[in-house]
Amino acid sequence: MYNLVVASYDPRMDDTGTYTPARIDAELAELTHTIDEGRRAERLRASIIGIARTAYPAIYTQARLAELTGVSQQAVSKTVGAGRRAFGERRDPAYLLGRLMAVAVGTGEPELGGLDDTRAPGAAIAMREAGRADTAGVAGLRELTALDAARLDGEMGERFTAALADLGDPGGDVDLGDEAQRTAAVEGYFAQRTVLRHGRF
Repeated sequence: MYNLVVASYDPRMDDTGTYTPARIDAELAELTHTIDEGRRAERLRASIIGIARTAYPAIYTQARLAELTGVSQQAVSKTVGAGRRAFGERRDPAYLLGRLMAVAVGTGEPELGGLDDTRAPGAAIAMREAGRADTAGVAGLRELTALDAARLDGEMGERFTAALADLGDPGGDVDLGDEAQRTAAVEGYFAQRTVLRHGRF
């Protein structure tokens, strides 16, 4: 079919808007890019819905999120539910780094059972401000967090230890300057904070 089109192509038809091979190539490439961007936007929207519900549940009710996103409350509920089910299954480095940062910061929050002289919170904040995390840096943060978590007592101490055990080795480089990776890290952060605070997600 392509050969037939090329064979019958008349360059004098360009100005009339005929689909020439060059135009077909260009428009297919552009539409593919638009579709890919739309899928990326859908993934980001799902992540932000999850962040809103875990970080600010009193503000972002399902009704409000449905209004803001233009989807049904049932669709919002499905999105949030999918995020919760994926909590223990997601192994992407950015999401795991967010979870690790939540545990690290939490070791220094008395309201979560933390202490006010732990070192992990400062290391996590410095990593976030640097905007990047390499494998060695993540491993170092995990080790420091484990040392701080071991000092915590009671049920909350057990939650921190269990969170680190569940995380395993996050590994991988993360560019927090990249919108998708930064959003995944924030998503993991608030999901893990919810688990630390309530014992479940």
